Amino acid sequence: MKTMKKLAVVTTTRADYGLLHPVIKGFRKLEDEAFKLILIVTGTHLVEKFGYTVSEIENDGFRIDYKIKTAMNSGSNEEIAENISTVMTELTKVFEAEKPDGVMILGDRYEMLGVATASLITSSPILHISGGDTTEGAIDEYIRHALTKMSYLHFTTNETSKKRVIQMGEEPERVFNVGSTSIDNIFNEKLLTQKKALESIGLTADKYIICTYHPVTLLTSDGLKEVELLAGVLDEFVKKGYHIIVTKANADLGGNRINEFWDEIAAKNTGFSVFASLGRLRYLSLVKYASAVVGNSSSGIVEVPALKVPVIDIGSRQKGRTRSNAVLEVNLDDDGRKLTETLEFALSEEGRLRAEQGDSPYGEGRAAEQIVGITMDYLKKGMNLSKSFYLPENYE
Repeated sequence: MKTMKKLAVVTTTRADYGLLHPVIKGFRKLEDEAFKLILIVTGTHLVEKFGYTVSEIENDGFRIDYKIKTAMNSGSNEEIAENISTVMTELTKVFEAEKPDGVMILGDRYEMLGVATASLITSSPILHISGGDTTEGAIDEYIRHALTKMSYLHFTTNETSKKRVIQMGEEPERVFNVGSTSIDNIFNEKLLTQKKALESIGLTADKYIICTYHPVTLLTSDGLKEVELLAGVLDEFVKKGYHIIVTKANADLGGNRINEFWDEIAAKNTGFSVFASLGRLRYLSLVKYASAVVGNSSSGIVEVPALKVPVIDIGSRQKGRTRSNAVLEVNLDDDGRKLTETLEFALSEEGRLRAEQGDSPYGEGRAAEQIVGITMDYLKKGMNLSKSFYLPENYE
């Protein structure tokens, strides 16, 4: 009789679920008497003001094995610390009971520190997706690299990130450049038509701009001044006939105030529509037909260039992340003039041509397939917490 292998996958937000979706789908297809996937949902998924996105997971037909609720009220530093502790404590209980052969995590959310610590305490090897990326303007930078050192197996989104993971002492045979699963979503899912995508959010706009702006967690500012400037610039384009579709900020410190501001704007300006979450399929479908995408989300660096849509990355939050040559970069000055000029260019024929001719450094849509295949191979032969610190032969 075969010994059942178990893999736990943890998702905390709409963002990481969108990236994990094709991976979860691939593992679910392999479930039998010899393999079990344990899906664990926590974080903003279970909070109404962030869209209660656990419903998207359920609508996708995925069995959820555990739901771990965390406090998502003030977004204060104390609450963040409490959430990390809650996730660590509750998942330690889960891992003690389930005894998974591996725990798969993605990215750099602070909750993942709790996941990773629980994994180490219970001797559950960690498989990390998206290590080696850099985002110099966010605390995510520290968390991501810490998770790399806590992990056994690594799936990077690009070759530069693979080199960084190895540079951190991880043995090359445990590091795989598979590309980004967000490209899988673009190439392998049937996106909605423009008409259906707009109807799903109650709009009929012919021209629209999508905006997502998250707190820049390594700045002392809460981001409100920057968002006010951003809204002022976008309003100029509302007056030119564009509708603005805003997806709200994440649960980082300052996110609540940013989201309250967007709600206030939408209440008095019909040119703005604000959503806690659009969901994976609807978001990508809307991006496909957008006139431009503006903000500081990683989506603007990874997915939008692959869809050949003009994109503007604002500020330092994504600084250092490998990017397409089509991405336009701008800092918000005191009057927003630079952003206005850059957005005018993005909406021009020249800007559209730049987007159409840009490259996409995040793979060809086979990331999930590779992650699933490599993981299953390692589960069969076994993983442990013992690993050597790799130094290249020519290291001095």
